[in-house]
Amino acid sequence: MPASYIATLRIQHVGIDHTFEIPEITAKRLTITYAAGSFTPELRLNGALIATGNSTTQGNKYDLTLSIDHPYAYKNGTYADQTSTHKCVSGSTYAIVSDFFGGPRDGLIRSRQKELSQSLANGLPDTSEQVLGETLNVMGLTFLKETSLTDRLAAELADTIFNRHHAIGLMAQEAGYYIDVKT
Repeated sequence: MPASYIATLRIQHVGIDHTFEIPEITAKRLTITYAAGSFTPELRLNGALIATGNSTTQGNKYDLTLSIDHPYAYKNGTYADQTSTHKCVSGSTYAIVSDFFGGPRDGLIRSRQKELSQSLANGLPDTSEQVLGETLNVMGLTFLKETSLTDRLAAELADTIFNRHHAIGLMAQEAGYYIDVKT
């Protein structure tokens, strides 16, 4: 498929500016963590380091901008595109969760849960990117699935068809846990 027909996700955060084609991130764990000592943000895909940002101060908040570009030729070419900004606390852990296909399926959530179970069985600490990042990923995917099911139920009750182009946001662990999905 030509690149001009593929939706993209651009991530910008304290020196990180990286764009993924959506098939690159589908069914994978996408996280932002901070390196010990320098607190530089690290963008990882299934644990592999993709990009490193600039040093930050632990506990300070910094903007994280997520931009979705759908390649529709409708009107001015920005139909269904979205840019959202989140405040991230340096030293925390974030999973960037997304849905571009009508809600995560049970098989995907089981597969990600299996990855988490394997990391735990291998003795990795709860605070590692593999364990904490995957825990957040599974929680976020479960939320997206539940939201999709609710949307479908409401649409059926209203005798309508519901079509969401995407859902994207953060499942975060700062002082506590929260999810922030802007659709």
